[in-house]
Amino acid sequence: LLLALLLLPGLAAAQPAEWRDFARRYLAADGRVIDTGNAGISHSEGQGYAMLFAVEYDDRPAFERMWAWTRTTLARPNDALFAWRFVPNAGLAVRDMNNATDGEIFIAWALARAAERWNAPEHLESARRIARDVLACCIVAVGGRTVMLPGAAGFRRPEGVVINLSYYNFAALRALARVAPSPRWAALERDGLAMIADATFGGWRLPPDWLLVPADGGRVGIATGWPPRFAWDAVRVPLNIAWMRGEAGDAAHYLAWWGDRRHRMPPPAWADLRTNQVSPYRGHAGVEA
Repeated sequence: LLLALLLLPGLAAAQPAEWRDFARRYLAADGRVIDTGNAGISHSEGQGYAMLFAVEYDDRPAFERMWAWTRTTLARPNDALFAWRFVPNAGLAVRDMNNATDGEIFIAWALARAAERWNAPEHLESARRIARDVLACCIVAVGGRTVMLPGAAGFRRPEGVVINLSYYNFAALRALARVAPSPRWAALERDGLAMIADATFGGWRLPPDWLLVPADGGRVGIATGWPPRFAWDAVRVPLNIAWMRGEAGDAAHYLAWWGDRRHRMPPPAWADLRTNQVSPYRGHAGVEA
Protein backbone atom coordinates (compact mmCIF):
# COMPACT_ATOMS: atom_id res chain seq x y z
CA LEU A 1 0.00 0.00 0.00
CA LEU A 2 2.82 2.40 0.85
CA LEU A 3 4.50 1.74 -2.49
CA ALA A 4 1.18 2.10 -4.27
CA LEU A 5 1.15 5.73 -3.18
CA LEU A 6 4.29 6.30 -5.20
CA LEU A 7 2.34 5.78 -8.42
CA LEU A 8 -0.33 8.37 -7.68
CA PRO A 9 -0.20 11.10 -10.31
CA GLY A 10 2.23 13.77 -9.16
CA LEU A 11 4.09 11.39 -6.85
CA ALA A 12 5.76 9.15 -9.41
CA ALA A 13 9.10 10.93 -9.04
CA ALA A 14 10.08 8.76 -6.06
CA GLN A 15 13.75 7.87 -5.87
CA PRO A 16 14.73 4.58 -7.55
CA ALA A 17 16.43 3.69 -4.26
CA GLU A 18 12.99 2.86 -2.89
CA TRP A 19 12.50 0.22 -5.58
CA ARG A 20 15.98 -1.20 -4.94
CA ASP A 21 15.22 -1.40 -1.24
CA PHE A 22 11.91 -3.13 -1.91
CA ALA A 23 13.60 -5.67 -4.19
CA ARG A 24 16.35 -6.31 -1.65
CA ARG A 25 13.85 -6.96 1.12
CA TYR A 26 11.11 -8.87 -0.65
CA LEU A 27 12.20 -10.19 -4.06
CA ALA A 28 13.87 -13.62 -4.23
CA ALA A 29 16.43 -14.42 -6.90
CA ASP A 30 13.93 -16.66 -8.71
CA GLY A 31 11.32 -13.87 -8.99
CA ARG A 32 9.08 -14.78 -6.07
CA VAL A 33 7.79 -11.82 -4.05
CA ILE A 34 7.93 -12.82 -0.39
CA ASP A 35 5.46 -11.66 2.26
CA THR A 36 7.94 -11.48 5.15
CA GLY A 37 5.20 -10.52 7.59
CA ASN A 38 3.09 -13.57 6.78
CA ALA A 39 5.32 -16.66 7.15
CA GLY A 40 7.07 -16.05 3.84
CA ILE A 41 4.10 -16.86 1.61
CA SER A 42 3.50 -15.27 -1.80
CA HIS A 43 0.35 -14.03 -3.50
CA SER A 44 -0.58 -13.31 -7.09
CA GLU A 45 -1.41 -9.79 -5.94
CA GLY A 46 2.12 -9.27 -4.63
CA GLN A 47 3.56 -10.53 -7.90
CA GLY A 48 1.38 -8.10 -9.83
CA TYR A 49 2.23 -5.07 -7.71
CA ALA A 50 5.96 -5.77 -7.88
CA MET A 51 5.84 -6.37 -11.63
CA LEU A 52 4.11 -3.01 -12.03
CA PHE A 53 6.83 -1.28 -10.00
CA ALA A 54 9.56 -3.01 -12.01
CA VAL A 55 8.09 -1.49 -15.18
CA GLU A 56 7.80 1.91 -13.51
CA TYR A 57 11.48 1.82 -12.52
CA ASP A 58 12.64 0.28 -15.82
CA ASP A 59 13.97 -2.91 -14.21
CA ARG A 60 13.30 -5.41 -16.96
CA PRO A 61 15.48 -8.25 -15.56
CA ALA A 62 13.49 -8.22 -12.30
CA PHE A 63 10.23 -8.01 -14.24
CA GLU A 64 11.08 -11.02 -16.39
CA ARG A 65 12.08 -13.09 -13.35
CA MET A 66 8.83 -12.28 -11.58
CA TRP A 67 6.74 -13.01 -14.65
CA ALA A 68 8.55 -16.31 -15.26
CA TRP A 69 8.01 -17.43 -11.66
CA THR A 70 4.36 -16.37 -11.73
CA ARG A 71 3.39 -18.16 -14.92
CA THR A 72 5.47 -21.25 -14.06
CA THR A 73 4.32 -21.63 -10.46
CA LEU A 74 0.83 -20.12 -10.18
CA ALA A 75 -0.72 -20.74 -13.62
CA ARG A 76 -4.06 -22.55 -13.59
CA PRO A 77 -4.52 -25.42 -16.05
CA ASN A 78 -7.69 -24.37 -17.86
CA ASP A 79 -7.47 -20.57 -18.22
CA ALA A 80 -5.02 -17.68 -18.10
CA LEU A 81 -5.65 -16.92 -14.42
CA PHE A 82 -3.41 -17.71 -11.45
CA ALA A 83 -3.68 -19.51 -8.13
CA TRP A 84 -3.84 -16.88 -5.43
CA ARG A 85 -1.34 -18.23 -2.88
CA PHE A 86 2.00 -20.04 -2.67
CA VAL A 87 3.06 -21.52 0.68
CA PRO A 88 6.77 -22.39 0.89
CA ASN A 89 7.99 -25.43 2.77
CA ALA A 90 4.60 -27.09 2.44
CA GLY A 91 3.95 -30.52 0.99
CA LEU A 92 1.84 -28.87 -1.69
CA ALA A 93 2.89 -25.26 -2.11
CA VAL A 94 -0.11 -24.36 -4.28
CA ARG A 95 -2.99 -26.16 -2.63
CA ASP A 96 -5.89 -23.87 -3.55
CA MET A 97 -6.22 -23.27 -7.29
CA ASN A 98 -8.82 -20.52 -6.89
CA ASN A 99 -7.66 -17.14 -8.14
CA ALA A 100 -7.67 -13.65 -6.63
CA THR A 101 -8.97 -11.26 -9.26
CA ASP A 102 -7.00 -8.25 -8.07
CA GLY A 103 -3.86 -10.31 -8.67
CA GLU A 104 -4.80 -10.87 -12.31
CA ILE A 105 -5.70 -7.22 -12.78
CA PHE A 106 -2.28 -6.03 -11.64
CA ILE A 107 -0.37 -8.75 -13.48
CA ALA A 108 -2.18 -7.94 -16.73
CA TRP A 109 -1.74 -4.20 -16.24
CA ALA A 110 1.98 -4.69 -15.61
CA LEU A 111 2.29 -6.83 -18.73
CA ALA A 112 0.50 -4.23 -20.85
CA ARG A 113 2.77 -1.48 -19.57
CA ALA A 114 5.84 -3.69 -20.09
CA ALA A 115 4.80 -4.32 -23.69
CA GLU A 116 4.64 -0.60 -24.34
CA ARG A 117 7.79 0.36 -22.47
CA TRP A 118 10.04 -2.38 -23.83
CA ASN A 119 8.38 -3.02 -27.19
CA ALA A 120 7.50 -6.57 -26.15
CA PRO A 121 4.41 -7.74 -28.08
CA GLU A 122 4.47 -11.13 -26.33
CA HIS A 123 3.65 -9.36 -23.05
CA LEU A 124 0.73 -7.56 -24.65
CA GLU A 125 -0.67 -10.89 -25.84
CA SER A 126 -0.32 -12.34 -22.32
CA ALA A 127 -2.11 -9.30 -20.89
CA ARG A 128 -4.90 -9.76 -23.43
CA ARG A 129 -5.38 -13.44 -22.54
CA ILE A 130 -5.55 -12.65 -18.83
CA ALA A 131 -7.98 -9.77 -19.35
CA ARG A 132 -10.27 -11.92 -21.49
CA ASP A 133 -10.37 -14.68 -18.88
CA VAL A 134 -11.06 -12.16 -16.11
CA LEU A 135 -14.07 -11.10 -18.16
CA ALA A 136 -15.10 -14.71 -18.74
CA CYS A 137 -14.61 -16.04 -15.21
CA CYS A 138 -14.88 -13.13 -12.79
CA ILE A 139 -17.15 -10.42 -14.22
CA VAL A 140 -20.81 -11.30 -13.68
CA ALA A 141 -24.24 -9.70 -13.62
CA VAL A 142 -26.24 -9.78 -10.38
CA GLY A 143 -29.37 -7.84 -9.51
CA GLY A 144 -28.97 -5.52 -12.49
CA ARG A 145 -25.35 -4.70 -11.66
CA THR A 146 -22.10 -5.74 -13.31
CA VAL A 147 -19.72 -6.84 -10.56
CA MET A 148 -16.29 -8.37 -10.13
CA LEU A 149 -16.00 -11.63 -8.21
CA PRO A 150 -12.99 -11.66 -5.84
CA GLY A 151 -12.26 -15.12 -7.24
CA ALA A 152 -13.83 -17.40 -9.79
CA ALA A 153 -15.17 -19.74 -7.09
CA GLY A 154 -16.66 -19.32 -3.64
CA PHE A 155 -18.40 -15.94 -3.67
CA ARG A 156 -21.87 -16.72 -4.99
CA ARG A 157 -24.68 -17.14 -2.44
CA PRO A 158 -28.42 -17.74 -2.82
CA GLU A 159 -29.08 -14.20 -1.64
CA GLY A 160 -26.49 -12.60 -3.89
CA VAL A 161 -22.77 -12.23 -4.52
CA VAL A 162 -19.99 -11.19 -2.14
CA ILE A 163 -17.46 -8.72 -3.55
CA ASN A 164 -14.45 -6.79 -2.29
CA LEU A 165 -14.55 -3.14 -3.34
CA SER A 166 -10.82 -2.74 -2.74
CA TYR A 167 -10.19 -4.99 -5.75
CA TYR A 168 -11.63 -2.28 -8.01
CA ASN A 169 -8.50 -0.46 -9.12
CA PHE A 170 -10.10 1.68 -11.78
CA ALA A 171 -6.86 2.82 -13.40
CA ALA A 172 -5.98 -0.84 -14.00
CA LEU A 173 -9.47 -1.70 -15.22
CA ARG A 174 -9.32 1.11 -17.77
CA ALA A 175 -5.99 -0.23 -19.00
CA LEU A 176 -7.47 -3.71 -19.43
CA ALA A 177 -10.40 -2.22 -21.35
CA ARG A 178 -7.88 -0.96 -23.90
CA VAL A 179 -6.16 -4.36 -24.05
CA ALA A 180 -9.32 -6.48 -24.39
CA PRO A 181 -12.16 -4.15 -25.41
CA SER A 182 -15.61 -4.97 -24.07
CA PRO A 183 -18.54 -2.80 -22.94
CA ARG A 184 -18.53 -4.74 -19.68
CA TRP A 185 -15.45 -2.84 -18.45
CA ALA A 186 -17.34 0.45 -18.55
CA ALA A 187 -20.34 -1.18 -16.85
CA LEU A 188 -18.02 -2.58 -14.18
CA GLU A 189 -16.57 0.87 -13.48
CA ARG A 190 -19.97 2.58 -13.48
CA ASP A 191 -21.55 0.07 -11.12
CA GLY A 192 -18.41 -0.17 -8.97
CA LEU A 193 -18.36 3.58 -8.34
CA ALA A 194 -22.09 3.54 -7.64
CA MET A 195 -21.67 0.74 -5.09
CA ILE A 196 -18.83 2.61 -3.39
CA ALA A 197 -21.09 5.64 -3.11
CA ASP A 198 -23.87 3.44 -1.69
CA ALA A 199 -21.69 1.37 0.68
CA THR A 200 -21.63 3.83 3.57
CA PHE A 201 -22.06 2.20 6.95
CA GLY A 202 -21.49 3.06 10.60
CA GLY A 203 -20.95 6.44 12.15
CA TRP A 204 -18.25 7.40 9.65
CA ARG A 205 -20.12 6.20 6.52
CA LEU A 206 -17.38 3.81 5.43
CA PRO A 207 -17.37 0.78 3.10
CA PRO A 208 -16.81 -2.71 4.56
CA ASP A 209 -14.01 -5.03 3.56
CA TRP A 210 -16.60 -7.49 2.20
CA LEU A 211 -19.85 -6.37 0.60
CA LEU A 212 -23.00 -8.31 -0.29
CA VAL A 213 -24.59 -7.40 -3.62
CA PRO A 214 -28.17 -8.72 -3.39
CA ALA A 215 -29.65 -10.77 -6.19
CA ASP A 216 -32.90 -8.79 -6.03
CA GLY A 217 -31.16 -5.52 -6.94
CA GLY A 218 -31.64 -3.94 -3.52
CA ARG A 219 -29.16 -1.85 -1.60
CA VAL A 220 -25.76 -3.39 -1.00
CA GLY A 221 -25.00 -4.54 2.55
CA ILE A 222 -22.25 -5.79 4.84
CA ALA A 223 -21.46 -9.41 4.00
CA THR A 224 -21.59 -12.04 6.74
CA GLY A 225 -18.72 -14.43 7.29
CA TRP A 226 -16.12 -11.71 7.92
CA PRO A 227 -15.80 -9.06 10.63
CA PRO A 228 -18.07 -6.12 9.66
CA ARG A 229 -15.14 -3.76 9.39
CA PHE A 230 -13.53 -1.01 7.40
CA ALA A 231 -10.04 -2.46 7.72
CA TRP A 232 -7.07 -3.85 5.80
CA ASP A 233 -9.01 -4.29 2.53
CA ALA A 234 -11.38 -1.33 2.36
CA VAL A 235 -8.59 1.09 3.31
CA ARG A 236 -7.60 0.85 -0.37
CA VAL A 237 -10.94 2.10 -1.71
CA PRO A 238 -10.18 5.84 -1.47
CA LEU A 239 -6.65 5.19 -2.73
CA ASN A 240 -7.99 3.46 -5.84
CA ILE A 241 -10.36 6.34 -6.54
CA ALA A 242 -7.58 8.91 -6.14
CA TRP A 243 -5.31 6.80 -8.33
CA MET A 244 -7.94 6.88 -11.09
CA ARG A 245 -8.78 10.57 -10.85
CA GLY A 246 -5.39 12.01 -9.99
CA GLU A 247 -6.83 13.69 -6.91
CA ALA A 248 -8.72 12.73 -3.79
CA GLY A 249 -12.21 13.52 -5.04
CA ASP A 250 -15.02 13.08 -2.52
CA ALA A 251 -12.88 11.87 0.37
CA ALA A 252 -14.50 13.89 3.15
CA HIS A 253 -15.86 10.93 5.11
CA TYR A 254 -12.56 9.04 4.89
CA LEU A 255 -10.66 12.10 6.09
CA ALA A 256 -13.18 12.56 8.90
CA TRP A 257 -12.55 8.98 10.00
CA TRP A 258 -8.77 9.20 9.96
CA GLY A 259 -8.76 12.66 11.53
CA ASP A 260 -11.36 12.05 14.24
CA ARG A 261 -9.95 13.57 17.42
CA ARG A 262 -11.72 10.96 19.53
CA HIS A 263 -9.30 8.25 18.39
CA ARG A 264 -6.94 7.36 21.20
CA MET A 265 -4.34 5.81 18.87
CA PRO A 266 -4.63 7.39 15.41
CA PRO A 267 -4.84 6.16 12.78
CA PRO A 268 -6.81 3.15 14.01
CA ALA A 269 -6.42 -0.18 12.22
CA TRP A 270 -10.15 -0.66 11.76
CA ALA A 271 -13.68 0.44 12.58
CA ASP A 272 -16.56 -1.93 13.30
CA LEU A 273 -19.36 -0.69 11.05
CA ARG A 274 -22.13 -2.22 13.15
CA THR A 275 -21.05 -1.08 16.63
CA ASN A 276 -18.76 1.88 15.79
CA GLN A 277 -16.08 0.24 17.93
CA VAL A 278 -12.56 1.28 16.98
CA SER A 279 -9.47 -0.92 17.12
CA PRO A 280 -7.52 -0.57 20.39
CA TYR A 281 -4.26 -0.37 18.43
CA ARG A 282 -2.84 1.74 15.63
CA GLY A 283 -2.94 0.81 12.00
CA HIS A 284 0.36 -0.39 10.55
CA ALA A 285 2.61 1.66 8.27
CA GLY A 286 0.45 0.97 5.22
CA VAL A 287 -2.63 2.37 6.91
CA GLU A 288 -0.69 5.38 8.13
CA ALA A 289 0.60 6.04 4.61
